[in-house]
Amino acid sequence: MPTKYLLNPRYEIIFAYPNCPFNVGDILHRIRSATNDWFHTNEFSPVAGIHLETIVKYAHIFRKMEWWEKRKIEDMPEYVYVITSSKCSVSGILKVKRWFVWENWEISQGLFYANFEGHENNYDVQHFIPVTEEEYLSTLKIKLPCTLPNK
Repeated sequence: MPTKYLLNPRYEIIFAYPNCPFNVGDILHRIRSATNDWFHTNEFSPVAGIHLETIVKYAHIFRKMEWWEKRKIEDMPEYVYVITSSKCSVSGILKVKRWFVWENWEISQGLFYANFEGHENNYDVQHFIPVTEEEYLSTLKIKLPCTLPNK
């Protein structure tokens, strides 16, 4: 899945309301072909679903999701910006070596984890923001130090 789509806002329906065309637990995506902020469970829907104004107005019915929530492992990005924290000893833009989910729910709490080349530890997805390959490659450019000529 392209990085730009991973960062598009998504909303989960958390409460049923009268005549709701969707079910509790459904995930609303911005309709890709829409010229404005219409959301639907099918991001390719030719039919409008719910407008963003309605979602914002009834925030107790819709929960804004994190970019990584309820994704498939194959949708996870190849490159991430690591947000530095006390729980994460890596930083910067890195290429993910492997995404995985712990089999034990008590350990993973439904989170994705990643590891990186040259790093022993595994880090949870809450510390990442997806980036493009171009952004990753731009961080690899070596900047030579400035040297003064010999006198």
